[in-house]
Amino acid sequence: MPLFQAFFLIYFLTGRWTINGGLITQAFSGLSSFLMLPASIGSLEMVEGFAFQALSLSLSLAVIFSLIWRGLRLLICAWGGVIALQFMRESGQTKIQKFKKFYLHGKQEDS
Repeated sequence: MPLFQAFFLIYFLTGRWTINGGLITQAFSGLSSFLMLPASIGSLEMVEGFAFQALSLSLSLAVIFSLIWRGLRLLICAWGGVIALQFMRESGQTKIQKFKKFYLHGKQEDS
């Protein structure tokens, strides 16, 4: 999945399809996650700058790429959080109903 995102982002930024561009940017994005910097301060931008220079593209495109890349990751995480909250809500409701049935068996529910 991230490989396709890299291909489409390179196409979106440059207007041309390059197989090497997607592979190189994906590889360097993975490499930037291994750098042990506090809070990953600029590691993706720095590594993508090297990758984009190797592809003879400008550094400004590398920064734009990394910002879009981080934004997509943030949206994916937010969507996962919404799904997890929905699942927990439904699961909690069923557990509360089972709890009520178990402990209120034979009793009236309003008392």
